[in-house]
Amino acid sequence: MSGYIYCYLGKDATPDLAVFERVFRSIGLHLTQPGTLHVYALSPSGEQYVTTREEVVLRLAEKRDVNLQWWFGALDDVYCGFHTDTLNEQWRVTFRFHAIAADKVEATARQVLVYFKENCAQGDTVALVVDRHGSLAHVDWDSVVVGKATLREIPDVLILPRSVPSSHLDAQRTDFPECPDRVVFSPMIHHS
Repeated sequence: MSGYIYCYLGKDATPDLAVFERVFRSIGLHLTQPGTLHVYALSPSGEQYVTTREEVVLRLAEKRDVNLQWWFGALDDVYCGFHTDTLNEQWRVTFRFHAIAADKVEATARQVLVYFKENCAQGDTVALVVDRHGSLAHVDWDSVVVGKATLREIPDVLILPRSVPSSHLDAQRTDFPECPDRVVFSPMIHHS
Protein backbone atom coordinates (compact mmCIF):
# COMPACT_ATOMS: atom_id res chain seq x y z
CA MET A 1 0.00 0.00 0.00
CA SER A 2 1.02 3.56 -0.52
CA GLY A 3 0.70 6.39 1.96
CA TYR A 4 -1.48 9.44 1.53
CA ILE A 5 -2.45 12.79 3.02
CA TYR A 6 -5.88 14.42 2.78
CA CYS A 7 -6.09 18.10 3.66
CA TYR A 8 -9.67 19.39 3.70
CA LEU A 9 -10.14 23.09 3.08
CA GLY A 10 -12.93 25.32 4.38
CA LYS A 11 -16.10 25.89 2.34
CA ASP A 12 -14.96 29.33 1.14
CA ALA A 13 -11.29 28.45 0.65
CA THR A 14 -9.64 27.88 -2.71
CA PRO A 15 -6.26 26.14 -2.93
CA ASP A 16 -3.47 28.66 -3.50
CA LEU A 17 -0.74 27.07 -5.60
CA ALA A 18 1.82 29.75 -4.64
CA VAL A 19 1.28 29.00 -0.95
CA PHE A 20 1.87 25.27 -1.49
CA GLU A 21 5.02 26.09 -3.48
CA ARG A 22 6.30 28.29 -0.62
CA VAL A 23 5.55 25.64 2.01
CA PHE A 24 7.25 22.84 0.04
CA ARG A 25 10.30 24.81 -1.11
CA SER A 26 12.13 24.23 2.19
CA ILE A 27 12.07 20.44 1.70
CA GLY A 28 13.07 20.53 -1.98
CA LEU A 29 9.62 19.60 -3.32
CA HIS A 30 8.88 21.60 -6.47
CA LEU A 31 6.02 21.97 -8.94
CA THR A 32 8.40 21.92 -11.88
CA GLN A 33 10.36 18.82 -12.78
CA PRO A 34 14.09 19.41 -12.26
CA GLY A 35 15.97 19.44 -15.53
CA THR A 36 12.92 20.20 -17.66
CA LEU A 37 11.23 22.95 -15.62
CA HIS A 38 7.88 21.64 -16.91
CA VAL A 39 4.73 21.49 -14.80
CA TYR A 40 3.08 18.10 -15.28
CA ALA A 41 -0.58 17.33 -14.80
CA LEU A 42 -2.24 13.94 -14.98
CA SER A 43 -5.41 13.17 -16.91
CA PRO A 44 -8.20 11.20 -15.16
CA SER A 45 -6.79 8.06 -16.82
CA GLY A 46 -3.31 8.85 -15.40
CA GLU A 47 -1.63 10.10 -18.57
CA GLN A 48 1.00 12.76 -17.94
CA TYR A 49 0.88 16.03 -19.91
CA VAL A 50 2.68 19.36 -19.75
CA THR A 51 0.68 22.29 -18.39
CA THR A 52 1.49 25.67 -16.86
CA ARG A 53 1.13 27.25 -13.42
CA GLU A 54 -1.31 29.69 -14.98
CA GLU A 55 -3.54 26.87 -16.28
CA VAL A 56 -3.50 25.17 -12.88
CA VAL A 57 -4.38 28.42 -11.08
CA LEU A 58 -7.22 29.03 -13.57
CA ARG A 59 -8.62 25.51 -13.05
CA LEU A 60 -8.58 25.98 -9.28
CA ALA A 61 -10.24 29.41 -9.53
CA GLU A 62 -12.97 27.83 -11.67
CA LYS A 63 -13.37 25.03 -9.08
CA ARG A 64 -12.25 22.41 -11.58
CA ASP A 65 -10.34 19.38 -10.37
CA VAL A 66 -6.69 19.01 -11.27
CA ASN A 67 -4.09 16.29 -10.71
CA LEU A 68 -0.42 17.28 -10.56
CA GLN A 69 3.01 15.88 -9.92
CA TRP A 70 5.34 17.57 -7.42
CA TRP A 71 9.03 16.74 -7.74
CA PHE A 72 11.84 15.97 -5.29
CA GLY A 73 14.09 15.05 -8.22
CA ALA A 74 13.90 14.27 -11.92
CA LEU A 75 12.33 10.86 -11.24
CA ASP A 76 11.11 11.28 -7.65
CA ASP A 77 7.53 12.59 -7.75
CA VAL A 78 4.52 12.92 -5.45
CA TYR A 79 0.96 12.80 -6.77
CA CYS A 80 -1.20 15.77 -5.76
CA GLY A 81 -4.90 16.02 -6.53
CA PHE A 82 -7.11 19.03 -5.96
CA HIS A 83 -10.72 17.81 -5.86
CA THR A 84 -14.00 18.79 -4.31
CA ASP A 85 -15.26 16.19 -1.89
CA THR A 86 -18.79 15.13 -2.76
CA LEU A 87 -20.27 15.15 0.75
CA ASN A 88 -19.71 18.76 1.74
CA GLU A 89 -18.53 20.39 -1.48
CA GLN A 90 -15.22 21.66 -0.17
CA TRP A 91 -11.74 21.16 -1.55
CA ARG A 92 -9.75 18.11 -0.56
CA VAL A 93 -6.05 18.26 -1.41
CA THR A 94 -4.65 14.74 -1.74
CA PHE A 95 -1.03 13.66 -1.74
CA ARG A 96 -0.12 10.05 -2.60
CA PHE A 97 3.26 8.44 -2.11
CA HIS A 98 4.36 5.59 -4.39
CA ALA A 99 7.97 4.43 -4.06
CA ILE A 100 9.00 7.58 -2.18
CA ALA A 101 11.62 7.33 0.57
CA ALA A 102 10.23 7.43 4.11
CA ASP A 103 12.15 10.63 4.97
CA LYS A 104 10.50 12.43 2.04
CA VAL A 105 7.06 11.20 3.09
CA GLU A 106 7.77 12.49 6.62
CA ALA A 107 9.00 15.84 5.31
CA THR A 108 5.92 16.27 3.11
CA ALA A 109 3.60 15.37 5.99
CA ARG A 110 5.40 17.88 8.23
CA GLN A 111 5.00 20.65 5.66
CA VAL A 112 1.32 19.90 5.04
CA LEU A 113 0.87 20.18 8.82
CA VAL A 114 2.63 23.58 8.68
CA TYR A 115 0.21 24.61 5.92
CA PHE A 116 -2.73 23.37 8.01
CA LYS A 117 -1.62 25.28 11.12
CA GLU A 118 -1.04 28.49 9.15
CA ASN A 119 -4.56 28.36 7.69
CA CYS A 120 -6.84 26.81 10.31
CA ALA A 121 -7.55 29.90 12.43
CA GLN A 122 -9.28 31.68 9.55
CA GLY A 123 -11.19 28.51 8.62
CA ASP A 124 -9.27 27.81 5.42
CA THR A 125 -8.31 24.32 6.62
CA VAL A 126 -10.83 22.05 8.31
CA ALA A 127 -9.42 18.55 8.67
CA LEU A 128 -6.20 16.64 8.06
CA VAL A 129 -5.56 12.93 7.58
CA VAL A 130 -2.01 11.56 7.35
CA ASP A 131 -1.61 7.82 6.76
CA ARG A 132 2.07 7.37 5.89
CA HIS A 133 1.77 3.70 4.98
CA GLY A 134 -1.76 3.55 3.59
CA SER A 135 -2.94 1.04 6.18
CA LEU A 136 -6.33 2.80 6.49
CA ALA A 137 -6.94 3.39 2.78
CA HIS A 138 -10.26 1.52 3.14
CA VAL A 139 -11.71 4.29 5.37
CA ASP A 140 -14.11 6.77 3.77
CA TRP A 141 -12.42 9.87 5.19
CA ASP A 142 -14.86 12.25 3.46
CA SER A 143 -17.64 10.68 5.54
CA VAL A 144 -15.56 10.76 8.73
CA VAL A 145 -14.74 14.46 8.30
CA VAL A 146 -18.43 15.42 8.07
CA GLY A 147 -19.45 13.09 10.92
CA LYS A 148 -21.36 10.58 8.77
CA ALA A 149 -19.10 7.62 9.47
CA THR A 150 -17.92 6.16 12.74
CA LEU A 151 -14.23 6.49 13.32
CA ARG A 152 -12.83 3.09 14.33
CA GLU A 153 -9.11 3.47 13.70
CA ILE A 154 -6.73 6.40 13.85
CA PRO A 155 -4.08 7.15 11.20
CA ASP A 156 -0.69 8.71 11.95
CA VAL A 157 -2.24 12.20 12.16
CA LEU A 158 -5.92 13.06 12.32
CA ILE A 159 -7.23 16.57 12.94
CA LEU A 160 -11.00 16.99 12.89
CA PRO A 161 -13.55 19.68 13.65
CA ARG A 162 -14.51 19.48 17.33
CA SER A 163 -18.13 18.96 16.20
CA VAL A 164 -17.40 15.52 14.68
CA PRO A 165 -18.70 12.81 17.07
CA SER A 166 -15.89 10.72 18.52
CA SER A 167 -16.90 9.79 22.06
CA HIS A 168 -15.47 6.26 21.81
CA LEU A 169 -12.08 7.80 21.01
CA ASP A 170 -12.10 10.60 23.60
CA ALA A 171 -9.17 9.08 25.49
CA GLN A 172 -7.00 9.59 22.39
CA ARG A 173 -8.24 13.13 21.70
CA THR A 174 -6.28 16.29 22.52
CA ASP A 175 -6.87 19.96 21.89
CA PHE A 176 -5.28 21.69 18.92
CA PRO A 177 -4.08 25.04 20.33
CA GLU A 178 -3.49 26.55 16.89
CA CYS A 179 -7.22 26.30 16.23
CA PRO A 180 -9.53 25.76 19.25
CA ASP A 181 -12.46 24.37 17.23
CA ARG A 182 -10.29 21.43 16.04
CA VAL A 183 -9.17 18.33 17.91
CA VAL A 184 -6.21 16.04 17.30
CA PHE A 185 -6.04 12.27 17.42
CA SER A 186 -2.32 11.62 17.07
CA PRO A 187 0.72 10.94 19.21
CA MET A 188 2.86 12.43 16.40
CA ILE A 189 1.70 16.03 16.87
CA HIS A 190 3.84 18.08 19.19
CA HIS A 191 2.54 21.55 19.97
CA SER A 192 4.97 24.38 20.34
